[in-house]
Amino acid sequence: MGKSGIERRKSVNELVCKVVSMYDKIFKSEVDDNNDEFWEELFLLWANKSQLCLIIDQISIDQMQQIKQVINCFVCKCIATITHQEGIRVYNAIQTLGFLIYAVAKKKEVLHCSFNLIDILFRIDNDKTYMQILIARLCSFLTGNYSPVLKSCTLEFFLTMATVTENINENPLMEYFMNNCIFEALTFILEKCVDGNIHGRAAVVLLALLINYQKSVRENPYMVKLSILDNDLALNGYSFVLSRELHRLNRPFENALPNSTPSLWTFFGSVFSSDVEQLPSIQIDHSVLLALYEAVHLNRNFITALTTVPAQCEEVEMHSTDVAFSLDDKAMECSSNLFATFLSYCSCVISTLKGIKAVYLNALLIINIFISFQKKSTEMQLDQYANMLMQDLSLSFKVPLFSRPMLHRKAEWTNHMQARPLACSVLSLCVEFIVSHLMKAFPFDLYSQVLGIIHRILCFNKRCKVRLEFQWSTLWNVLFTLLRYVVNNSQMLIAEGDVFELCSQVLVILNVFITFGDTFLPQTEIYDELYYELLRNNSTLQAMCILPQEYAEKDSPYSESAKKLLNGCVNVKAILSHFLPKLDAAGCNVLSKEQILAIVRQSYVTLSLKLQENLDNFARYQEKSAEVEFFTNIVKSVVIETSESLNSSTLEQAIVIKELQTIR
Repeated sequence: MGKSGIERRKSVNELVCKVVSMYDKIFKSEVDDNNDEFWEELFLLWANKSQLCLIIDQISIDQMQQIKQVINCFVCKCIATITHQEGIRVYNAIQTLGFLIYAVAKKKEVLHCSFNLIDILFRIDNDKTYMQILIARLCSFLTGNYSPVLKSCTLEFFLTMATVTENINENPLMEYFMNNCIFEALTFILEKCVDGNIHGRAAVVLLALLINYQKSVRENPYMVKLSILDNDLALNGYSFVLSRELHRLNRPFENALPNSTPSLWTFFGSVFSSDVEQLPSIQIDHSVLLALYEAVHLNRNFITALTTVPAQCEEVEMHSTDVAFSLDDKAMECSSNLFATFLSYCSCVISTLKGIKAVYLNALLIINIFISFQKKSTEMQLDQYANMLMQDLSLSFKVPLFSRPMLHRKAEWTNHMQARPLACSVLSLCVEFIVSHLMKAFPFDLYSQVLGIIHRILCFNKRCKVRLEFQWSTLWNVLFTLLRYVVNNSQMLIAEGDVFELCSQVLVILNVFITFGDTFLPQTEIYDELYYELLRNNSTLQAMCILPQEYAEKDSPYSESAKKLLNGCVNVKAILSHFLPKLDAAGCNVLSKEQILAIVRQSYVTLSLKLQENLDNFARYQEKSAEVEFFTNIVKSVVIETSESLNSSTLEQAIVIKELQTIR
């Protein structure tokens, strides 16, 4: 007969007490190094992280040097077991070594201890040899026919090594990864469908951390290898992992909000409803965003995986009670490409930005990723294929975007729209951001990035004469709304940032339409609509032209940007001075839209415009020195999040023990 629950718990408690007593003997130097029986028995027992950390914490700083030989011996026994043993002992040895490294490193970081971490753990004279052997053995677990539990344990150990300090550049253990590259083992995990499903997230997060180790001051082998990676299976696996994670993050919004097309009834319901609509919270997963950023920024081959719908992977046969490694069915529903899923996630993130300054940093990372996409999809000589994927009218995708609640609408997913080129979805997201973030705490940097994205898309359209089917009047209207807000609140905003540079960016976009719009707008009637909107918003444009005059003529920190804005107003002034008198001469107090358009069409011939320089040029995106602090903070967040997740994963001991039965 099987043991009762009480008997099983008693047995487990006895084992816990036994391993703790064995730890005590080790640190009291009561164990002979040659006592093989003791060490073999120790590694048959489940490693106890909390007790091991407690013992290390109780050791004084002065005693750390005295007990160094004990810790060196303990580490050596762990490595010897990992390299020469099989089965459960290997798993427990990896766990024990990871816990030991974590405990000693955290003690050094928290207490600002002066001891040398490498010397305490490995002895400086032996560390390179030890770690070379250890990392080679662990990589063989990742690439060989081993249990998923052992592979997961190996990746967790690597992540523990990479996250022992909040500042990754100060982590001495990272040097072992630089000298013993594990890139091929990580890409092997991503190549294999089953392994990628289970271990893919850990692999891409670890790779992102390795790439960011001292990348601005030295040649990083992981950056180099990722930049030249052309293995389609690995790139598709990387894309699938990120797409699955973003689907998981999007799901609270998908489940909480209606999917139906807006109607007159929903409008009246939103107007007269007294209930405040509660939006779901969106999780900001720095790890996924950083991994996505690095892949797009470094690898030009990733553009194909970015815009390809991932194939459904085969089911992973795991025990039904294996929560740690089972796959969420809904998380596997990656029916759209990674770029489309990412845009959906961005629409959720920007909906939560209002009034939450702490989230601006995350949004800036997202916008930076956008810029990276545009870098690849607007420089024709760099990547013509990427241009086609972003803008080709024959390659269309449905991209659900979230719209935040406003006075005239309720919160909803706009997934009723038809399939469109990806550039249209990017423009829609930019439009949503512009119209929904006109606030006192004005995010100048984010608006500048968003306007830059719009400009890049237009530059490609102009160069390649791509006539994108988009509701251009929607874009023009939000640009005029932005100008109106800036002009009306200029005194308040000037104290916060450079409003003239922001207005210049808007003006450049309008000038691209004015000067080259006939080459990329779908119909000539839409070009006429542009002039109608310019005339309809003439008061806003006139106020914008007046705004920089005072600052351009006096000694001001914004004098140069004010002069730039004045020079950019030439064509707008010419259009207003040319058409407004003709509208006044029509003799009607109120002209219909058709009448205004008729006057516009009749007066094109006599309109004189100036061809301004560099309207269709933009700076190629590169990581700037000013962004070093930004990325340092992002990587720090990833380190903290990853370390916390590793701590929580150790709670599922009973589940993992069942899987250990099958470890080779």
